[in-house]
Amino acid sequence: MLLMIRPAMSYGLKSSIDSPTCESGWLINRTVPVEVLAVLPLDPDADVRESVAMKNKLSGELFALLAADRDEFVRQRIACNKKTPLDILKRLAQDSSKTVSSYSRRRLRSLD
Repeated sequence: MLLMIRPAMSYGLKSSIDSPTCESGWLINRTVPVEVLAVLPLDPDADVRESVAMKNKLSGELFALLAADRDEFVRQRIACNKKTPLDILKRLAQDSSKTVSSYSRRRLRSLD
């Protein structure tokens, strides 16, 4: 899955992409620089935050931030992420969204 997001400069970062076809933004795929990953959960675009929530190399801090996201689909992605810490899954099992809480409870049962 590839997703074009805002230019790196809008995050205060230098883009390391030299290709003229990619100079307008970062491509998110299997590898995202950690310093970029750290700021993407603050992006105003829920699609960007949703893509970040699927990443495996999130820190505990980023898991917690995205688990509290206002967008239900971002929280759902965190509930489905196989690397989501147990304490966050337990919190999401009580989420106001039935979908998010259902996914979280299902994941918790699979860990037993």
